[in-house]
Amino acid sequence: MKNLKIVLIVLFLAALLALLFLISGKKQDEVLLDNEATVTEEHADESVKTQEVPIAEKLPNNQQASPQVESYLAAFNTPINFYGKAINTEGDPVANAQIFFGALNKPLTPSDPATKYTAASDDDGLFSITGIKGSRLVVRVEKVGYHTLPSEFEGIYYSNPTPKTRIPTKDNPAIFVLEKLNKSVDLFKERITEKLSLKGNPVTVPIFNGVETLTISLTSDYNRQTYAYSNWQAEVKLSNGGFVQTEETYNFEAPTEGYDSELEYRVTEESEQKPKKIDRSFYFILNNGEYYGRMDLLISAAGGFRLEYYVNPSGGRNLNP
Repeated sequence: MKNLKIVLIVLFLAALLALLFLISGKKQDEVLLDNEATVTEEHADESVKTQEVPIAEKLPNNQQASPQVESYLAAFNTPINFYGKAINTEGDPVANAQIFFGALNKPLTPSDPATKYTAASDDDGLFSITGIKGSRLVVRVEKVGYHTLPSEFEGIYYSNPTPKTRIPTKDNPAIFVLEKLNKSVDLFKERITEKLSLKGNPVTVPIFNGVETLTISLTSDYNRQTYAYSNWQAEVKLSNGGFVQTEETYNFEAPTEGYDSELEYRVTEESEQKPKKIDRSFYFILNNGEYYGRMDLLISAAGGFRLEYYVNPSGGRNLNP
């Protein structure tokens, strides 16, 4: 009976680990890549051989594993051979990119973190890692001055792959695209917070040491006791400038056209969606295009206002901090 209880506990822990890996892939990827143990590619084969443990030794008192546990633990010994290539947005190879691998080759615990491997792309942008084992491989490609675009090959299951899984080969490597970043420039930066009136009274805020004036007004039926609201409207204006919304999160470069001098947001009882706030990013121009900037703007139905903005004092469109 005691042995049966131990086997059942092992089964439960194995199932729990498998479920956690499935539902938290991104967090798992971070764990696989961010642990402290580092093994370079040239020592990968030797490292894995010394870490591999027979399945029977992983169970208490060398007990016989159930088929489910046997299959779960065997997945960690799946052979992994990975081939990749780093290129820029023009399709040219990117040499000397840093490659970080994380192999799920054992159940992860705080006292026994995963082993990671490192490599670098050659003059043709190629890199690889072979002779290692694990159920899953996570890959990260980085180079200073570049932003790596999302890739389907950031994480691959080698054990029980789906029909859609493409395992990269030497003749058909995984492609990682790196976009060249603009050079960083010195920017004027300011953060402003205000409490807006709910009755439409305008609030004026000086921008870039008074070069421009931002005017905000809010009309809202927000109830400060019940926190309920059904209608609210916000208007934002630049006296001699304009806004254009952006979703960009890197390589900030303001466009030359498409700016509107006024922003207006309205929520009514008939609106399908009734957001309590707007929180968006914009490029903007000041003094009829003399200066370019970008801002993160937040306005809430309750009267909250927050503005964080950057301006290039040289007049250029490059807004990378």
